[in-house]
Amino acid sequence: MTTELDIFLPGGKTGVLLLHDIGGSAAELRAHAQALGWRGYTVLCPQLVALGSSGAAGQGGAGMLVSAAEQALARLRARCDNVVVVGNAYGGMLALELARHNSAAVQAVVLAEPRAWLPSIRLPLPASLSGRISQSMLARVIGASRGLGRQVRPAVGLMASMASGASQTAATLIALGELLDSVHAGLPSVRQPVLLLHRSSAARAGVSGSIMLQRRLGGRIESVMLPDATALLAQHEEGPDLLADRTERFVAAVLDEIETRRGNEARRQKVAASRTSAA
Repeated sequence: MTTELDIFLPGGKTGVLLLHDIGGSAAELRAHAQALGWRGYTVLCPQLVALGSSGAAGQGGAGMLVSAAEQALARLRARCDNVVVVGNAYGGMLALELARHNSAAVQAVVLAEPRAWLPSIRLPLPASLSGRISQSMLARVIGASRGLGRQVRPAVGLMASMASGASQTAATLIALGELLDSVHAGLPSVRQPVLLLHRSSAARAGVSGSIMLQRRLGGRIESVMLPDATALLAQHEEGPDLLADRTERFVAAVLDEIETRRGNEARRQKVAASRTSAA
């Protein structure tokens, strides 16, 4: 769905779908969208909102997040030959879910400081075991706890306009838990090239999440250690250019690989056709 909160910058035939942190806003990534647009990409950063739990009907919650991202992807595909999905924090996990369900439409994924676990949860367990625990179940437990608005809202990063009460925060947290459960289950089926951007000083949960992604993703992974300034946080002035530079380099390599494969396939078909004609 198109809203006045979406950011759209027309450009060339390569599109970048920029996904903000779940519970955040597209406006937070305006400088990053502009930095990518200046490099010739067509950029779309949709405003994503999750309301409630998807449940059996698949309405709301994680289902609403994926549906909104797929609508934005369709908008880009209508204008672009290739699309790369760039996700910030929990938006990175949504990017992986989108890529898994749309393998033909998404050529590559960029994860900037991806977060693989729920916020404000410190489990005394190895990351490999924590990944088997239902994040949506934990979200419901946290959502029912007293003082949710004060304790969880800053970690989730909800917009001020969405932070009217603990019930909205709980709904967003539950949707996030559902999304994480689905992503964890489907990581091996993500076959697109993935660029993983993370900080050398990242918190332990972030480091363990990055290691888990590198081990479980099904395609080629390129991991880049960034300076301590987080790549996609607007308060760091170098963030937009750093993200755009790394993305541009990665996308160029991916598109070169795609063109090489297409060329090889065309030559193979030509040779096969000539042999058939000769026979």
